[in-house]
This record gives sequence, C-alpha cells and structure tokens, in this order.
Amino acid sequence: MKHTPHIALIILAIASSGCSIWKANGPLFSQGASPQPGHALIYIYRPPHETFGWQRIYFVQANGNRLTDLKFGGYYSYETNPGHIQLDSATKPAFGHYLETAIERATVDDAKLEFDAVAGQVYYVKFHPESHPTYFKPRLFLMNNTDGDSEIKECKLLSE
Repeated sequence: MKHTPHIALIILAIASSGCSIWKANGPLFSQGASPQPGHALIYIYRPPHETFGWQRIYFVQANGNRLTDLKFGGYYSYETNPGHIQLDSATKPAFGHYLETAIERATVDDAKLEFDAVAGQVYYVKFHPESHPTYFKPRLFLMNNTDGDSEIKECKLLSE
C-alpha cells in the first residue's frame, strides 16, 4: 500500500479543481459571426443553469460526423454547407459515472434534431438534459435567433 498517499493526492487534486473537467473553460461567447458565403453557421450550446446532471458530458454529431463533447456551460460553432442537417447527442462516459452513463446509453434514446439549413443563415441549437428520477435524457432544441443569441452569451467556447 505504498501508493495510497499518491492516490489520495490525485483524488484531492481532482476534487479541488472545481470540477473543471466537466465545465467549458474557453472564453465567453462574444458577438456572433456570419457564415462564409454559401454556408450556414450553427451554434450548439449548453447553458450553465442545470441543477442536476451538469457533470455529464454529451457528444454531439452532425450527419453522422462527431463534432465535439458538449460540456456544461459550453458552446461550439459549426459551419456547414446548406441542406438537411441531423444533429444527434448522447451521454459520453465520464470519470466516476461509467456505470450510470452505460445504463443511460442502453435505455435512453439519443437526442435528435433535424432541420434544413439555408446558406447565409445562423442557427442556435440549445442542448438541455431532461432530468428524471433515475436518468437524464438528452434534448436538442432549435431556438429562435433572439433567444439563442441571448442565452449563448453565458456560455464559454469548448476547447478540445
């Protein structure tokens, strides 16, 4: 048991980090950008107002391509060609929550959102896990630009 003090120090360091492994840590959202000519811009965000489930990390993918891991209080910008977009999100196993997230992945459907993106347009997609007594269900919402622009200002850029 020579390594017991080292393990205790590692656990203490993680606990004292303010759970930063679960939170977005980039700069706050500033003025939104315009998409490049011939493209659409999609902001995917997760506001920092969750009471429960904030320590879960969810992956997000568009048309089958993985985009990012969506952490509590974070946002991600995705520029794409116009056309049909299908966004999917599900729980990603996280430190200390492997069993819980494995059960959720096996029993809870992924979040899905489909819409047609138009060139030159900006879209705001809000992620919010729906809380149930024994699980969390990921949900994606296409927001109007006024509400999306207002809510995303509280989010930080996700850095990989």
